[in-house]
Amino acid sequence: MDTTDSQKKNQRVFISYSWSDKADVRYVKEFLESKNISCWIDEEKIYVGDELHPVIAKAIMSSEMFMPFLSKNYANSYNCYLEFNYAHLHQKTIKPVIIKDIDPKKDLISSDGKRDFYFLISTKVYTKILRQKQTDDEFKKNLEKLYESIVKPKPETKSSQQQLSPAKDEVDKMDTETAPGKL
Repeated sequence: MDTTDSQKKNQRVFISYSWSDKADVRYVKEFLESKNISCWIDEEKIYVGDELHPVIAKAIMSSEMFMPFLSKNYANSYNCYLEFNYAHLHQKTIKPVIIKDIDPKKDLISSDGKRDFYFLISTKVYTKILRQKQTDDEFKKNLEKLYESIVKPKPETKSSQQQLSPAKDEVDKMDTETAPGKL
């Protein structure tokens, strides 16, 4: 079944990223929005005085898809880890995007060894979008592949959801902070 333009506009993608990678992420976000994909990104949706975790938790829950932009910076960000695990625990569709020229097996583990994103994405197909490393044609082709994966998603199997093991105690922290009456 083809997705109409009005249905495409309703696709809400939560963008999770390290602020150190903001320039690359912004470029992909603008591309997706030019294709009528609605994106939630913190720098446009969180305001002075907002409680960070409750706003993010609510945005993840209202999004249809969670898109982590993976890099060494992402692997070392505790907030990115919380977001990723929260999305996983709530069984959001996760579309990983690697935005730096890295070895996922080695570079998606935090420097302290406590957060292993490679393990979390090892059962998922991810897209590599390397703005500085790919030719223009490769870059555009990968952006189009990412877009197609959003508008024509493949169903995720339960077994792949069960293989991942989020740090539930960390995710519970976000749930506690988003208890009724706090949103």
